[in-house]
Amino acid sequence: MDYSEYKDVFAAEAREYIQSLNDDLLHFEDNPEDSEVLAEMFRAAHSLKGMAGTMGYAELADFTHKMESVLERLRGGEVSVTQELTNLMFEAVDALETILEEVIATDQVTTSVEDLTGRLSAVAEGKADFGDIDSPQTEVDRTIGLDEYDSMLVAEAANRSQSVFEVLTVMRSDVVLKSVRAYTVFQVFDKLGQVVKSVPSAEELDEERFDDRFSVLLITQADAESVKEAIMGIPEIVEVVVTDVGSSTQSGSGGDVAAEAVSSGDTSVGGSELTDPAAAPAKDARSGVAAKPKGRGVGQKVRGSDKFVRVETERLDELIDLIGELVISRTQVAEIAKDIGEGHAKNTVAQLDRVTTELQYAAMKLRMVPIKQVFDRFPRLVRDLAQEMGKQVSFEVIGEETELDRSIVNQVADPLVHLLRNSVDHGLEFPADRVSAGKDEQGHLTLAARHEGSHVVIEVSDDGRGIDVERVKQKAVQKGLISQEQAKRMNPSEAVMLIFAPGFSTAERVTDVSGRGVGMDAVKSSIEVLNGSVEVESHLGRGTKVRLRLPLTLAIIRALLVVVDGETLAVPIQSIRENLLVEKNQIKMVHGQPMITLRNEVLPLVDLSTWLGFSAKAAADTYSVIVVQVGDEKAGLIVDELVGQQEIVIKSLSSVLGEVKGIAGATVLGNGRVALILEASAVLNSM
Repeated sequence: MDYSEYKDVFAAEAREYIQSLNDDLLHFEDNPEDSEVLAEMFRAAHSLKGMAGTMGYAELADFTHKMESVLERLRGGEVSVTQELTNLMFEAVDALETILEEVIATDQVTTSVEDLTGRLSAVAEGKADFGDIDSPQTEVDRTIGLDEYDSMLVAEAANRSQSVFEVLTVMRSDVVLKSVRAYTVFQVFDKLGQVVKSVPSAEELDEERFDDRFSVLLITQADAESVKEAIMGIPEIVEVVVTDVGSSTQSGSGGDVAAEAVSSGDTSVGGSELTDPAAAPAKDARSGVAAKPKGRGVGQKVRGSDKFVRVETERLDELIDLIGELVISRTQVAEIAKDIGEGHAKNTVAQLDRVTTELQYAAMKLRMVPIKQVFDRFPRLVRDLAQEMGKQVSFEVIGEETELDRSIVNQVADPLVHLLRNSVDHGLEFPADRVSAGKDEQGHLTLAARHEGSHVVIEVSDDGRGIDVERVKQKAVQKGLISQEQAKRMNPSEAVMLIFAPGFSTAERVTDVSGRGVGMDAVKSSIEVLNGSVEVESHLGRGTKVRLRLPLTLAIIRALLVVVDGETLAVPIQSIRENLLVEKNQIKMVHGQPMITLRNEVLPLVDLSTWLGFSAKAAADTYSVIVVQVGDEKAGLIVDELVGQQEIVIKSLSSVLGEVKGIAGATVLGNGRVALILEASAVLNSM
């Protein structure tokens, strides 16, 4: 069977499992006594192994099996949790991700993991010095605990001269698909007779939450030797122990064993866990037979409910494009209805406008994804950086369910990596320095996201040393970024923004993490390309907070239409602070730059027509000005006319044109004409 058509689905789910392993390992490192998270890791590894095996990715399945074996020993308490072992598991997860991406891209594994596989095997086989714990061997002849109903079924079987056996089945320790093998064994049991009960339960067998053995209570007409031969004939079964329990069951001893185990707190009857009654396998009301593994195969457990469905992103993009065309057509129809002036036409257009708007918002929600998919990768990043640098860091993530347009989420990851690395390297002090400063040894780093109106705000904050503004100004002067006079005139809020200047760094030495003078300027540029802004708030000795402000979406936005030299331009509303009418006598020239004073704030003026290369605006007594702001930068843009606000659909420019300075894209207006979309940040950065 050709599974290639399922590769994308497999890749998506496999990445989820690997991210889950990463997150759970981070939690387990701090909470090694948490058996629940250990079980979750085991299930994730097991599911991934099964999916890889089904897809035919043998290397991926084999490597995951090695990890699963180590996790199994941890679950069984056969090996102690050490930092060395935890680091080994983190290495394994990284290798797992590498192998996955290689098989997805080329169907081949080129990275050598032989050394890592050997180390995992050594732990799995008890040959590594990771604090192995001697665990007692489980007795193979203990009786499965029976309740009153089970005992009644067995007694009836004895009255019909049927045999009642407890059958212990032991598999090879390196079986790749244990649940599938268990299902095969149960098919043989079905032919031999009736299964009353299994330990572990059917659910645990189906999900492979067992080691290399399981027991069933079987009612059959066959003799013990026939049962043993039938099961031993199945591949990968290495031992079968058949015990006649019919007589002891009739005397009630089976039920007593179960009761005794529960009352004493011993849940290891029959070499496996006794399940919670609520999780016990369902029985057929007519036969009392425990539900058997369904043979779904490993890794195909239903995850989530039926209300979710996977859709290719290309289809969503196509839908958004069609809605964009509909929005343009709606505007055109509205223009026509306005010219007609007929009442019924106006009402119809109003209804069309309402429905189209609702459809537009519904489609936009489809593009919205939780920022969690980006945030999830950062706990591991911070953990590794802190360990590498010898720092103690407590990392907190807040608001990871905050939703943002998919196209923005994909582009915000790199800026956040730079900010987090800077916080760990520059911001947070070493433990000894923190204690000397009267702080806790462990630094606190927070990554938070929240909605603010039509924006999403992302903050990276730490309680570290803060930014020394005077040192920043001194470094900027040394590097020739500003003059000594400019440094003297700068207030603290202006000076702190120098950290975003290209080539700026306060690091005394270059490391793998920082010191090369790149990164922070890339952060600012990346965010401004998204029509966002960057703000910094820092207090010396107390910490730093960097705030990113981003629009919710980039596909359909609200814009102010303006006319410049006869051309209509669209200016995104999020960049505009206000509109003004400026009298000629209010404009002053400072060092050749026209300026105005607005509420005690001096603003530079830019003739947008001249800046774009159009004809210079003719002198007039009054000028229409729109005040734009990106971050802390503000300016007044002189335009010919303000047309009004309108929702516009952003269309990218043809690759033939390349990048056009100051133009973020284009849109089609209601009259069918094309309007260019102004990139306000480009205008401000050029000043």
